[in-house]
Amino acid sequence: MNRRQADILELLATRGELEVAAMARRFRVNQATVRRDFQYLEDEGHLVRSHGAAISSPAALAQLAFVRKGQKNERQKRAIGRAVAAEIKPGMVVALDTGTTALEVARAITNIPGIKVLTTSLPIAAVLHAQQNIEVILMGGTVRRNDPDLSGALTEENLRRFRSDIAVLGADAAGKDGLFTTDMAIARTSQAMMSGARRRVVAVDATKFAARGLFRYAPWDDVAAVYTDASVTASDRAWLKKLAIEVRFVAKET
Repeated sequence: MNRRQADILELLATRGELEVAAMARRFRVNQATVRRDFQYLEDEGHLVRSHGAAISSPAALAQLAFVRKGQKNERQKRAIGRAVAAEIKPGMVVALDTGTTALEVARAITNIPGIKVLTTSLPIAAVLHAQQNIEVILMGGTVRRNDPDLSGALTEENLRRFRSDIAVLGADAAGKDGLFTTDMAIARTSQAMMSGARRRVVAVDATKFAARGLFRYAPWDDVAAVYTDASVTASDRAWLKKLAIEVRFVAKET
């Protein structure tokens, strides 16, 4: 999905219906280009085309939220993803958490041969499933209503059956006392993913240190390393460097 198509989804979410001619004027493209955008978005299940217009589909709002989340601090997340991917070697079993930074890790490991990826993320599975050198194992469970990932008792049970060489974990918030999510089900899922991992690393962009989360899923002692970006504030750097774990500040890509 390109930036214009994401913008179309955002407009559709607020207006409910968009006309081809109006979108052509707004984005300064011809109407044929807008029709192709509408066709792509319809094929992906985001909208329904109707007589020179597009109408929002039920899936559009959830997809838009995930797309916009990924675009926030995109270069930082991409750099973090590539830094984490440098730890992953051929033949490893890798557990990838849900979220947009974990998705960048997935994009960065597509050329590593012979790895197995355990994940609860539908976007990660979509990125990796066509890679012949990677075996993707989707954990199963209930699809969350507002996010494209799996959770629930079945997901947790399945995760605890597997062992991984490395688990790459995300968080909605990170503070001096540990890692947090805003959803209890995701907290339990992350804990289950950690339970079978030989090495656990956290991949979060700097904004997570200013965020707040309701459920703590792990203290820092439970992980081996944290990857974040170089825009972390001086005060957060100070306490991060005092942790008894590896801390890596990654410069964003230019």
